[in-house]
Amino acid sequence: FYLGSDELEQKLIQVIRHCLDELEFTADQLVLSGLSMGTFGALYYASKLEPHAVIVGKPLVNLGDIAVNESSLRPGGFPTSLDILYRTMGKLSDETATKLNEYFWKALELLIFREQNLSWLICVRMIMMAVPILPWRKSSKIVIIRLA
Repeated sequence: FYLGSDELEQKLIQVIRHCLDELEFTADQLVLSGLSMGTFGALYYASKLEPHAVIVGKPLVNLGDIAVNESSLRPGGFPTSLDILYRTMGKLSDETATKLNEYFWKALELLIFREQNLSWLICVRMIMMAVPILPWRKSSKIVIIRLA
């Protein structure tokens, strides 16, 4: 999920920006994409890198909910989520799970409200957690394709 300390996140951002510079690309030419657990990183770092586009499929973004489900509803489904919750928030609880979810959504809200012409393509095969509705800007386009 590429979530960690501020230092780790900054180094990851530096590596991506360095690669853009080496290729003589701008952020307007950057497209981030992710599938399943890669969707978290694509969307989260979009809030920091301001790419031209973000393409995600089968999104897993509410890591706190995934951890809660792991401990009670779906043991063995994604045990790494408990490690992420503990390492990021310092405690395993419903309260810290909610905080972890909010951490992601606050970053994404910054991107949504900053962008003027943001277009989203979200390919959804199966969403295993509730995704909160955000107040999208009128200029944003959301395309949801539900695959059977």
